[in-house]
Amino acid sequence: MGNNYWTPEEDRLLKRLRFKLDNQALADRFNRTRKSVSNRISDKGLARVARWSEKNDEYLSDNSGVKPDAEICKYLNRTPDAIAQRRYHLRVSVYENSYTANTLARELGVGRGRLMNWYRKGMIDGEQSKTNAIYKAMIFVEESIVMFLKKYYDMLDYRKIINLYFKNIVKYLQRGEVLNETN
Repeated sequence: MGNNYWTPEEDRLLKRLRFKLDNQALADRFNRTRKSVSNRISDKGLARVARWSEKNDEYLSDNSGVKPDAEICKYLNRTPDAIAQRRYHLRVSVYENSYTANTLARELGVGRGRLMNWYRKGMIDGEQSKTNAIYKAMIFVEESIVMFLKKYYDMLDYRKIINLYFKNIVKYLQRGEVLNETN
């Protein structure tokens, strides 16, 4: 990668681009590692540490998946990394009626590894997110989750399931009750 020392010109450019590009894009631009960029931002006091207000959280929740990330970043004056981290903290999805692997595992009361094994075996359908984030999360839509639950309900303990809708599907099927389409 690049040399060990940051030049004054790189520092000026970093300061100017900090809120326009995420850390990976900056790393690519400076021919450095993401960690090197992150450390330099911190060392130079360029890190954004502003608190998230309730109004900011509401805007992010209401507009995720509706407006482009670039527009949300500009409106909130936040980096793409900050937006992604806050979405994760708020458990906000950019997709309607969908769950990331981490969130779905938590909702079903199972480990993420077990969920991903079910995905790899073709037991549950999922897809990689189409966001421009560096880490591409696995996304599971509600329709495929319900199909999985109806077929493999006996693999879950309904008492560990957090999501009430999913819990009821498993509970009714384990009791031998027939589900209506409205359940």
